[in-house]
Amino acid sequence: MNAGAMKEVATGHAPFSPSGFKRKALCPGSHSVERTYPNTSSEAAIDGTHTHKLVEVCLIHNKKNANEYLGTRLIDEEGEFEIKADRIERANVALTYVNNQVTASAYPVLVQAEGKLDPGSLIFRDDWYGTGDIGMVCVKDHEEGTVIDPANIQWINVADYKDGAQPVDPFENYQGISYMLGVIAIFNPPFATPIRFTIIQPKAGGIKEWDTTVGELMTVWLPKCEQVIVDSLDPNAIRVAGVEQCHYCLHKKKCIERQATAIHGINEAMGDIAVVTDIQVAPAIDFTSDTQALAPVVQNGIVIPNTLPVIGDMDDDTISSVMLIAPIIRGWLKDLDEEALHRVKEGGRIPLFKLVQKNGRRSWQPEVGDAAIMKALLAMTANKERIFKKADIVEEKLISFAKVLGNANLSANQKQRIEKEFIKKPQGQKALVLETEKGVDISPAALLENADMPVVEMHNSTDA
Repeated sequence: MNAGAMKEVATGHAPFSPSGFKRKALCPGSHSVERTYPNTSSEAAIDGTHTHKLVEVCLIHNKKNANEYLGTRLIDEEGEFEIKADRIERANVALTYVNNQVTASAYPVLVQAEGKLDPGSLIFRDDWYGTGDIGMVCVKDHEEGTVIDPANIQWINVADYKDGAQPVDPFENYQGISYMLGVIAIFNPPFATPIRFTIIQPKAGGIKEWDTTVGELMTVWLPKCEQVIVDSLDPNAIRVAGVEQCHYCLHKKKCIERQATAIHGINEAMGDIAVVTDIQVAPAIDFTSDTQALAPVVQNGIVIPNTLPVIGDMDDDTISSVMLIAPIIRGWLKDLDEEALHRVKEGGRIPLFKLVQKNGRRSWQPEVGDAAIMKALLAMTANKERIFKKADIVEEKLISFAKVLGNANLSANQKQRIEKEFIKKPQGQKALVLETEKGVDISPAALLENADMPVVEMHNSTDA
């Protein structure tokens, strides 16, 4: 494996980074407002950065797994961290996948970890670039250290490691498209060259791939990406609220469009509640009284109901309108809770609310360790008889099937056998989803045959 095949480009956070590209495609106006916020990292993002660093170190040193790094410490841009078994397990999913790609190839494969990619150079821009996790280029008749002949490139695989549990789909993924165009900018392969974008996600399905060609990326997706940039740079670019684009947007808590979209959904549910700007404190209500009725609140002559309408009285179109907007409302309410908690922690006060410490979930002390706890329990006696036997306190069970299927050493036939013979797939509950989403329609007749299975949820698919 070769870790020096790809060139260096400008470093730092790009105005049009691959990870945020889809958000700009869905909401062009987010580009200008997000640039006013500092780029901070959440705890989950920091943890993911640590795993990326471990994978990078292993690939640079041509390691087939990360096992030897157990208990050691590494340093990345987020600081120093200790490598534990669970991180090694996740990193090994990526390393095994790369090793399998290399060993299965009939020709040499050049591998680059954390390569700087510059898709913007294809359209003479200096504001669209990023860092790809893993790049693999298979080259026929190539000697290490020599210039690569584009005609000898057999295939390209650009892999992106995801440490989170929210599933990411590689299909027509703008982040992957940006990375693949960045590799194309380096090697200039023929249009017929196959190119793959791979999502490596140990916590959500293991390996997922999307196959395309250099020609499709250059003729279809490069113009689309260029248009996204043009639209985002328009001074009059509009902001469009939605589940996908708002989820990670830095501006979401102050976004007027997102608030308006949430209010529209509430209006649909509650009957055209006007946005009231001159708010007055309503009289205190005795919540201990079972007989006191909650009178509607009146603001500026507008009656605001204090209860939601009876769902059974809503017509189908109204229900549809509310369901379309419900994910945004839920996200808005979640952000509201977070903002209130933040203000109280900073010394503020939210009227009628107080901050309390709730009980956490109990667990064995990780600092003591399973072996020491087991030894102590087995030594406990009552009437000179041991209270516990080892079988009483240690359960032997299989790891999850998701971890089993995520093992990159499994062949396609082995995965099919596991799926068919060992995994039970009962029918889940029925769910309402958008008509554009995947899934076989259930006919009214089928509903009557299975009337005991209620419709209980509605969800929107996400992509990152």
